[in-house]
Amino acid sequence: MQWPWRHMVFVVPACVVIRRMLVRPPALWPKAPRPEAILEFLTGRPWKGTRAEAREELSRLIGAATRSVRWPAVVAVQPESGTRSEVLDPLKPIYDSEIDDPLIWCVAASKATGSILMLHRRPDLDRLRWAKPMVLLFPWRSKEQ
Repeated sequence: MQWPWRHMVFVVPACVVIRRMLVRPPALWPKAPRPEAILEFLTGRPWKGTRAEAREELSRLIGAATRSVRWPAVVAVQPESGTRSEVLDPLKPIYDSEIDDPLIWCVAASKATGSILMLHRRPDLDRLRWAKPMVLLFPWRSKEQ
């Protein structure tokens, strides 16, 4: 078999090319996660406005949190399997980092669609009903970058 002209394939088996971040949902997530209940959970104060105002305020909070995260504009999403079968060394951690921040989880959950998370999307607040862990796959960068 002959390779097409000017195409090369490089294989570097010891090179890590992705960084895996586990984003956990909040432990005491509301059983009926309406926007009012989510705002009460996030702020610790009872919500006194209307449901429409709660949706607007929750979208504003998620938008502010989106601007504060240092993630690429598009991130791959992998469902959390909870298994260690893909790791050869049982002492090696599965994830490069883990986040337990409820607002950051809201950012990830509301902006993910299937296997892609796009930060420029408007938050889909209906996706906050299912509190599941998410694994975000980032391109690996050296510490010097």
